Amino acid sequence: MSLRGGTTKQTHEATKNHQANRKPKTTFMNPTPTTNPSKHIPKLRFKEFEGEWESKRFGHLLKSSRLGGNYANNETPNENPLIKMGNLGRGNISLDKIQYVEEGESLNDKDLIQFGDLFFNTRNTLDLVGKVSIWRNELPRAFYNSNLMYIKFENNFFMNYRLNSFQGIKGLRRLATGTTSVAAIYTKDLLKLKLTVPTLPEQQKIATFLSSVDKKIQQLTKKEALLEQYKKGVMQQLFSGKLRFKPDGFTETHSKASLRDGTTKQTDANQTKYPNWEEKRLGEIGFLKNGLNKDKKEFGYGSPFVNLMDVFGKSEIQNKSFDLVNSTDKEKESYSVLKGDVLFIRSSVKRTGVGEAVVVREDLLNTVYSGFLIRYRDQTNNLILEYKKYCFSSQSFRKELLSYATSSANTNINQESLNKLKVNIPCLEEQQKIASFLSSIDTKIEAVNTQISQTQSFKKGLLQQMFV
Repeated sequence: MSLRGGTTKQTHEATKNHQANRKPKTTFMNPTPTTNPSKHIPKLRFKEFEGEWESKRFGHLLKSSRLGGNYANNETPNENPLIKMGNLGRGNISLDKIQYVEEGESLNDKDLIQFGDLFFNTRNTLDLVGKVSIWRNELPRAFYNSNLMYIKFENNFFMNYRLNSFQGIKGLRRLATGTTSVAAIYTKDLLKLKLTVPTLPEQQKIATFLSSVDKKIQQLTKKEALLEQYKKGVMQQLFSGKLRFKPDGFTETHSKASLRDGTTKQTDANQTKYPNWEEKRLGEIGFLKNGLNKDKKEFGYGSPFVNLMDVFGKSEIQNKSFDLVNSTDKEKESYSVLKGDVLFIRSSVKRTGVGEAVVVREDLLNTVYSGFLIRYRDQTNNLILEYKKYCFSSQSFRKELLSYATSSANTNINQESLNKLKVNIPCLEEQQKIASFLSSIDTKIEAVNTQISQTQSFKKGLLQQMFV
């Protein structure tokens, strides 16, 4: 499949980085099942180790500990990020939401985080209190606040896995006191917690092995992010017209076009290109209709009902177990959901959610759709189903859509505004090429996500069986 036109620097970089970060498959030297697992012998163990693990109190294993500083903070970026309880996951630090120490605050060098520092969440909700995470230099520089306790052991990496094992989480949760929304684990109780631990050489072996599993997950996560970045860059150029496909067999700019059999054919410049794209408003090529509103007593029985959550965060929809609503034959006809329809989210708490669209992959018989959705139905057959999936999520289309959105308690879009939105329409053959190319990237992303899920499940099983 050939493309005409150049890619942006961003796309080139994403492709180069993606290729550079391809890793060979990791071969794990797995621990083996033990013959006599017991209260002090794990189910999975490296064969060079034997004997029971020793039971010790948390306080006897702990080398040192301290709480972080009580720093005023906000979302304004500066050189002093602050790691808080919301950043602690189960074993890893999350950077999804970062706060920063306010300018003018006096910083304590002891609160500056170093590689391998281990942190314990002393306060949170009842379900999340007691999370333990290790710092792997996720940022060049960061501090931690007073809701986190720095804890140091002989082998922090082993203890990170030990405390995040099934047995570790269960033991920590028993120490939590408070309500569902506000709970704490007090130091005096934490120090009394009993933990079974192996010798230091076995601790190191376990930590090294599980770190290799984490490294595999990190590599796959980075690969997925690069593919997403590459797809975003390609979509931006495709739907702006900067990057174009050519008919099969023609070279890019030469006067002689290379055919598939290796011969050449004299051609002019116009023959090597698809026709220019047409620009149409959505209302010119189809019609829109708000969904069905019903009293709450009408729900729970009747016909399948496509609701907001069936659409949110998705790109396509097909037959599944939908909620039910009592609807008449006339309503089923008026609010039908057919192959090729596009359902837009009409109202969303988050601005980014309004106008999200899914393509219907097949006729949904006797199915109606929610009043929180707007249905678009093509009348001209100018857009193929696969192309709709991508053009309505393109950056240019989303930007124009959001310019029409209105905000009150929620962010909303209406039929009148959607009718005005412009759609760039290539010829059907070029639409298919665009859709097929982007679909191939999606297939790669899905494959990587499957690998991530499988490796995470593998790790979860290890954490359940390698500790007691």
